[in-house]
Amino acid sequence: MGAAHERELYEAWVELLSWMREYAREKGVRSEKEADFPDFIYR
Repeated sequence: MGAAHERELYEAWVELLSWMREYAREKGVRSEKEADFPDFIYR
């Protein structure tokens, strides 16, 4: 995987987390991150 592809993948991950936080806020629930991106991608 090239550096540009890794950057795009990470940016997509960050965007997904922001969508999840927004959804949780709208529903009035707490959003907690269980793992960092490298932990997730290498499991």
